[in-house]
Amino acid sequence: MAVRVFDAVDCLMLIGESRREVDRALAKYLGRGATVILEPRANGTRWIAACTLAPQGDGLEVTDRLKATELREEPADARSVSTLNDGCRVTAVGAMRIVSGPGSRQVSGRLQSLAIMGYRLVGEIVQYKSKWIAIVEAQLTDRARQAYRW
Repeated sequence: MAVRVFDAVDCLMLIGESRREVDRALAKYLGRGATVILEPRANGTRWIAACTLAPQGDGLEVTDRLKATELREEPADARSVSTLNDGCRVTAVGAMRIVSGPGSRQVSGRLQSLAIMGYRLVGEIVQYKSKWIAIVEAQLTDRARQAYRW
């Protein structure tokens, strides 16, 4: 299977069946001027990586586009929508979230809010043009089995 490249608005998500395939595809985008956001890592039976968008050139090879059901604004609960006016956007891609914002401080603040909901940072916060981008994923904990403590 070839590596599938998804345009996830603020970055490209590369998904393949082997690390070698993903490394090769990522190297191609890095050669065009992209920056790594998420180093290749196993995600179930597949390998995933992310990079910033490469400057437009000839033959940009995006093999797939995310559907509206796969790519959506993360609806925070009603309380946090009004209190988190930090200019950040959270885009859901499966169990992962792409957080982008106007500055590293705003993105860090949003990451703290997401950490409370059980997300953890994978990779680093990366600057791309005037945006700062980070990727978080849901921790695989079963909160239903955890005992409630007073």
